[in-house]
Amino acid sequence: MNKAENIATEIIATYHNILKDKVTFASFYLQELDGASAGNKDSKAWAESKGFHPSWYKGALNTDDESADNIQMAIALKVMNAKGNEKGGSARAKLKRDVVDLIYLWYNSGEMG
Repeated sequence: MNKAENIATEIIATYHNILKDKVTFASFYLQELDGASAGNKDSKAWAESKGFHPSWYKGALNTDDESADNIQMAIALKVMNAKGNEKGGSARAKLKRDVVDLIYLWYNSGEMG
């Protein structure tokens, strides 16, 4: 497994009961898109590529969803502490996008739900 798969697997193992709730999952994902849309050019492009109108996710980080916030913080900490990922912000941002993509795919494929 690569770093993104390892982190995604750890997050799913810890937060599965929260992520399987569709409202919480949507809140988490929209928060990720909101954050990415304010990030570097690659993160902005990633958010735009997901096919959601920006009005769906703009301001999602300002919502009061503690469960989604906890998942987001857990991912951020795991990405920051990932071995070999000390090179800088753009490498960490890419790893975080990859982790979020994997979590999204797993929960929307029916494999993990």
